[in-house]
Amino acid sequence: MVEEPDISDDAGYISIKIKRDMLHTKLGGYIPYGSLVLVEGKDGAGKSLLVQRLLYSFLENGATVTYISAELSTKDFLEQMNSLRYDVDDWVINQKLLFIPMFPFIGGAKLRTDFLDRLLAAEQLFENDIIIIDTMSFLLVQGNITEEKAFDAITFFKKIAGKGRIVIFTVDPEQLNKGLLTLIRSVSDIYLEFGMKVLGGDVKKFMSVNRFKRSKNAVVQQIAFRVEPGQGMVIDIGGLA
Repeated sequence: MVEEPDISDDAGYISIKIKRDMLHTKLGGYIPYGSLVLVEGKDGAGKSLLVQRLLYSFLENGATVTYISAELSTKDFLEQMNSLRYDVDDWVINQKLLFIPMFPFIGGAKLRTDFLDRLLAAEQLFENDIIIIDTMSFLLVQGNITEEKAFDAITFFKKIAGKGRIVIFTVDPEQLNKGLLTLIRSVSDIYLEFGMKVLGGDVKKFMSVNRFKRSKNAVVQQIAFRVEPGQGMVIDIGGLA
């Protein structure tokens, strides 16, 4: 059954609510348009899971999205989304979701040296309401990309967000030098950091809300979660206690 969109009376926000989980009650319920969102964490911490969960809610609530992936082919992406019950096939077909895999442009472990230039020049990719780049740090350390070009790319996406869109980056802090990481953190309107703790012999995953500008509702500072096959992201009500 298709869930009814949760339409805000404030056009400056997009709802992140779906009926299946309680993420929206922990994360303020909405993401403000005009935001640059940083989702930071090491490999396996849950960054992609969050942005895929957010992607599903954005589409459910009427937004158009461009999703650029450094890790998944189109087939792998659709299969993964279906396995989490975040089915997006219909939105791909009706062009509400534009999925761009970096995979075809990778030779060995590296992108074509002109990939970032070509990406930034493809204006049609950035006409949708929301742009997700998973993983941005992979883009910024490839080939002959200079630190100056990396700074220019970050500035470019900040300007895109400034035009009333939402731009979401995932980054692995171990892939970026301190200067680039500090820059991305400093210009982000929303900064979510992922981590893991061992409690009672179990590994608990959580996200810390380090910054959330223009939140529509209260935001919980730390949100514990787990991944369930066929359910996607499940918020751990017991938190990290």
